[in-house]
Amino acid sequence: MSVSIEAVGTEPVTSAEVKNYLKLDTATDDSLVTDVIVAAREWAEEWTHRLTEVRAVTLELDSNEARNPIELPFVPAVSVTTIKEYSDAGVLGSAISSSNYLLVGDRIERGVSDGWDIDKKRKAVQVVYECGEEATATDLKGQFKLVILEACAILYEERMVNLDKALGPHVPGNLCHNRFDLSFAV
Repeated sequence: MSVSIEAVGTEPVTSAEVKNYLKLDTATDDSLVTDVIVAAREWAEEWTHRLTEVRAVTLELDSNEARNPIELPFVPAVSVTTIKEYSDAGVLGSAISSSNYLLVGDRIERGVSDGWDIDKKRKAVQVVYECGEEATATDLKGQFKLVILEACAILYEERMVNLDKALGPHVPGNLCHNRFDLSFAV
């Protein structure tokens, strides 16, 4: 499965919020603060499988991955934009009628006689769907925002933009110290 996510419009935490959280009162590291905000948000989205704002997610699925149901890797799913089949030559075709599938929670259920021709294709289907929290930086779920701020603090202290390097293989446990209830993310 290949996954691409539309670029974020607005980061869920501001530079001022991070600087306040870190007790920084200088503009010397503004560029680093901006970088760690992006890295922390990307990590939090990947770890929780939730996007901090509604964005388009594009999946490229082979014939095995396109079987029923199609489990969506990022949640909450808001709507399916398009589903298109690839031809045997690997060319993306026209959209499959929305009457041939149904968005059920965070998966796509195919119709009984859907007519999808996906057998044994390396590239079978492209799914584009809208996904994410319908929230702004001011009302993003408090604990999710706090996790991003804590990740920013760790990355800033380590002067890194890679949480895996900063924290090792047990990122969630090290980052959260079991202080945060992220049950909303499961």
